Amino acid sequence: MERRVNEFGGTELLNLLLALSRMQVQLPPDKQRKDRKCWGSILKALRRRMAAFGFIQNLQILECVILLNYYDSIFIHTKLLPSLLAKKPSFSSSSSPASQLSFHQGPAGAGTSRGTAEGILSLYLRLLRCLVRLPSLSQTAVQLLQEVVEVLPGTFINGSQGVPAIAEAIHLLH
Repeated sequence: MERRVNEFGGTELLNLLLALSRMQVQLPPDKQRKDRKCWGSILKALRRRMAAFGFIQNLQILECVILLNYYDSIFIHTKLLPSLLAKKPSFSSSSSPASQLSFHQGPAGAGTSRGTAEGILSLYLRLLRCLVRLPSLSQTAVQLLQEVVEVLPGTFINGSQGVPAIAEAIHLLH
């Protein structure tokens, strides 16, 4: 498998990891596969190809790692979390938070270029759900958590559907 995985590009590897993690979650516990070596090979190959990935793709990788319960602390804390921190969506300085967001993406430009405050809140909630499930937090993880928490108030818009999401974010932090 390891030799074969190296023939794929980053997007194909990400799609494979997404499919494997979703399949694993759908299986009953007694039927779940123990494919740690396979997942490790995919992540090793992805590690060399993820420079062009944006925030959303990196978040998908983190979600897969969490779903698969595959904790590679070196990969997560030295590669994946720093990439998420560097490419996290932020509010554009030229407008209000509710009207324009910029998503820092890799050179490939994959992902969303503009979104809404609720869109950024949704991404940050997904990130928080992953971070709280990590067995340990590095300095990068703490910094990422801190920056996300600082942005949460800016995502609130009067009358928005984001109130339950912000309540969930606060609950996750306790």
